[in-house]
Amino acid sequence: MRSRRSGWSLLLAHSLLIAGCASGSVVSGEPVSLVAADKAELVVTLVDAGGAPVAGWVVLESSGRDAESDEDGEARFVALSAGSVDITARAPGFADAGPSTVVIPTDGSVAETMTLQAAAPGSLDVTITAPDGTFVSGASVLVDDVELGITDDSGWLRIDGLESGRASVAVVPVDATLLPWDDPG
Repeated sequence: MRSRRSGWSLLLAHSLLIAGCASGSVVSGEPVSLVAADKAELVVTLVDAGGAPVAGWVVLESSGRDAESDEDGEARFVALSAGSVDITARAPGFADAGPSTVVIPTDGSVAETMTLQAAAPGSLDVTITAPDGTFVSGASVLVDDVELGITDDSGWLRIDGLESGRASVAVVPVDATLLPWDDPG
């Protein structure tokens, strides 16, 4: 019976050591004293250019760990070892911020604020050619069903100021004969 209890105590101490705790010596029938190892917390606050909280993610580049920010823009990492970490912040509608190097203390908490800038509007370059390879001038280009321009003599059009993300692009040529069409009737 005594060896079974001793084995259980050692197993318990071993499991806690793996979880980041240090233990005292284990003697059968005596209490085990556990002391938490030195670990720190990192709190990263994401804000926009006006200082308002931003919902997004913070990534610890070295480990790939990430945390989502709450309604106050705060993302928390706990049980970090002392040293330097590089962090990057990401949020929809914003350009990535970072990487930024943060020094993690032996214990306690460190706070970092990252300001996210609105993502720059995107551009789309369009060149329209007919099936025979000639450029199509005067074709209307629609993005998400809104006409945003007409191609020039070289079949080219640049559309600026697009939001990042996916969009539907359609082309309406000036001469409908450029598109193949079968009359079902």
